[in-house]
Amino acid sequence: MPIKQAFLILGIGVGAFKALIGVEEGSPSCSCNNHILWVFEQAVGTSLFVIFLDALSETLAYIKQKRINIKIRLMFTALTILSAILGVYMLC
Repeated sequence: MPIKQAFLILGIGVGAFKALIGVEEGSPSCSCNNHILWVFEQAVGTSLFVIFLDALSETLAYIKQKRINIKIRLMFTALTILSAILGVYMLC
């Protein structure tokens, strides 16, 4: 079996497993990528990207259902960005 097909099957399997147990973090996919690719930075980056896409899809679904207060969401987003900038400034 070619390596690309094996990764595709593994990705579908890990995604289905995460959906079944309700894990939103990228820990299962990060672990699989790390053990197979042996490139930790790439595994973490891929995991973070999957988490971002998951959060984005949930946000868009909640906006479509009109279950989000946009004003509060924007306020928390602004505070999160400012806190991240402050944290980076404190570390550097």
